[in-house]
Amino acid sequence: MICGKDLLIFDEPTSGLDFDSMTQVAGLIRRLSDMGKVIFIVTHDFEFVCRTCSRVLHFDEGKMPDDVPVTMDALPKLRELFSVSEGKER
Repeated sequence: MICGKDLLIFDEPTSGLDFDSMTQVAGLIRRLSDMGKVIFIVTHDFEFVCRTCSRVLHFDEGKMPDDVPVTMDALPKLRELFSVSEGKER
């Protein structure tokens, strides 16, 4: 519990899933968030992040150099963090 908020941690929840299964997991996580759960996701899945998350905390060598909102304005930075070229997301 953090400040009375439930914390759920998912480690690579879409690993090995096809696109349809990934969207189902994204929907489940959004519903948990709507219920007031605090959700921390460890992932390399750019599409999943774009469908699910509100921010990306980038950790590197024990530091957090980036805290990026998942918004259209931040899309170039998110693409850079996930090494995704334009046009790769669905």
